[in-house]
Amino acid sequence: WELDSAAAWSKVRGFKWVEYARDDHIIPLSVSLYSLVGGSDFSRELQLSSLKGDNHNRSLTPMEWTQHLTLVESALGLSYISPATAAGPAPDNLNPPSQH
Repeated sequence: WELDSAAAWSKVRGFKWVEYARDDHIIPLSVSLYSLVGGSDFSRELQLSSLKGDNHNRSLTPMEWTQHLTLVESALGLSYISPATAAGPAPDNLNPPSQH
């Protein structure tokens, strides 16, 4: 499939943002949507942290999730997603069993 996102970007109306990883080995920064449509001129962007290993096929960090959900919240006109709940519940295997 082929989608010319860079050409379509200026035609998209409303709240929009771009998320990108500088060290993405699948989509190099030079050909990323971020670079093709303005780079540092974005008012809304989420630069993902550069981690060891794969920076393309990885989960968002808790801070990235919070930032992502804040952008989603703004796009939807909501204001009830709190950072405390943004990361979601801890997996059961991280909660120690109760001692009752």
